[in-house]
Amino acid sequence: GDLNDWLWSEDAGAAAGALQSAAAQQQRERSGRHYTTLSSTNAYMLIYSKRWRPCPSLDQLVPPEAVRVEVEEDNRRHAHLRRLHLIHQSVVQMRVISEEGLEVQVEALSTDSLGKATTRARDALVAEGEKPHSKHAFTPPARPGGAEGERELKSVALERVRLRQCGDYVVSGAGGETFGGRENLTLKELGLVPHCHMLLEVRGEEEAWVEAKKTDITLRLSLFKAPLQTATDVDNFDLDACVTQHVTVVVDQATATVGGLRDEAARLFKVKRHNAVLVA
Repeated sequence: GDLNDWLWSEDAGAAAGALQSAAAQQQRERSGRHYTTLSSTNAYMLIYSKRWRPCPSLDQLVPPEAVRVEVEEDNRRHAHLRRLHLIHQSVVQMRVISEEGLEVQVEALSTDSLGKATTRARDALVAEGEKPHSKHAFTPPARPGGAEGERELKSVALERVRLRQCGDYVVSGAGGETFGGRENLTLKELGLVPHCHMLLEVRGEEEAWVEAKKTDITLRLSLFKAPLQTATDVDNFDLDACVTQHVTVVVDQATATVGGLRDEAARLFKVKRHNAVLVA
């Protein structure tokens, strides 16, 4: 029958029109103010429920063609945008400067290790330094920090090259936090995402790396000992004839003073303090 019909269900069967019959019987009893009380040892209660049309399965729900095409196109566009967002999040923009002042932009993945990023930065600096139009072009491309004379950066062993964090104020020989012992960590784990400013350092063969914290700066001090015959002859002073010594000093930029740095230089070079003069 009609899905909106109510059924009268008894032991023997079911019949339509239960709602109308029950309503008519109730109306008759109320109008005559006569109520019937039934008593039976086999009494039971009838419960009525309405039969509803079953819900169609999902594969039967087909949207109009125009709607389907628009939804699928939106899904493809959103999936593409999500991929671009993930790619953007995974790329680290590295601004790398050499100790000679040569600067390059290097892209790396956030999942790359610092060691891998160091190799990429070294190669990029070598390539930039060899460009004839580069204003920083020189031969060889870079001079390792601490090494006597100039040597080609590309020929230096990787264990003598490292990346350290630095700020925009960086000058040759200065830097920020170092990552000694953490070269295998990823750029993301080191907090170098999504962009960072790094200094590529190269140590001499006999030198050891000096570690520094975020609040430290690294200064390279050099001592020039002029020959006695030219020491007082300013006009004929020959810097190339001087005997030089170099040391690396790490100081906290928040507490360091010029006087304290002068004392440290005098101690390291074993000279009297009044003979030590710092020249930037």
